[in-house]
Amino acid sequence: MPTPQEVYTRLLMHRDPSRGFPLYTPEPNEGLPPDYRARGPRIGDLGYIDNMDGGFNFLFNMCLPADHPFNQVYGVPETFQQVKLRVHEDVQIRPNQDPPGIILSTCPTKVIQLGGTVDARNS
Repeated sequence: MPTPQEVYTRLLMHRDPSRGFPLYTPEPNEGLPPDYRARGPRIGDLGYIDNMDGGFNFLFNMCLPADHPFNQVYGVPETFQQVKLRVHEDVQIRPNQDPPGIILSTCPTKVIQLGGTVDARNS
């Protein structure tokens, strides 16, 4: 029987494989430096998808120098050579590809806006 992580990934990959690998647990590992957790994954991050929680386990970033603090967490391979990307030539930037509030779903959805007020006072 497939795990919830496998079902989630399979369904979203089927919907649009061009979006990359859907992470069941998108939050960065709490054991990483606070600066990394604040910015999240970036171009050049190498790691693996954890079979237990479906999250990305960062190992190092190939676009940062070997002595960068993020690359000191687990170290880099002995033969490491930094990859220097040219932002305008090597990276495609798509601002607002998905505007805020977009719903990604494997089946048709209907959004219903409800109005009203909530009162949380104890009586």
